[in-house]
Amino acid sequence: MQLSAQFPALHFVWMDVEDEADLVEPVAIDDFPTLLVASPENVLFFGTVTPHVHTLQRLVQTFAQQPEQSVQSPMPEIDALAQRLWQHVKSLGNKDKQG
Repeated sequence: MQLSAQFPALHFVWMDVEDEADLVEPVAIDDFPTLLVASPENVLFFGTVTPHVHTLQRLVQTFAQQPEQSVQSPMPEIDALAQRLWQHVKSLGNKDKQG
């Protein structure tokens, strides 16, 4: 992914919400593409974005430069989704290290 090369300290995960319904539910994602930006402690952004790489690049750059100023008040179900996804990403990383 182009952005992962620009932001090597960040983790980018693409997922199909239908294939990963057990991770996403009960959050209803009706509009695409929907983006979740989170640190291990906070949800920084959750919402629909235009499907242009430059828009995504500016958004990620903003959060990478000023994460504390960018924190939104997440809804509990979005916060729980972010935690499930962090756990999922960590488990994928452990499988890569074992394999």
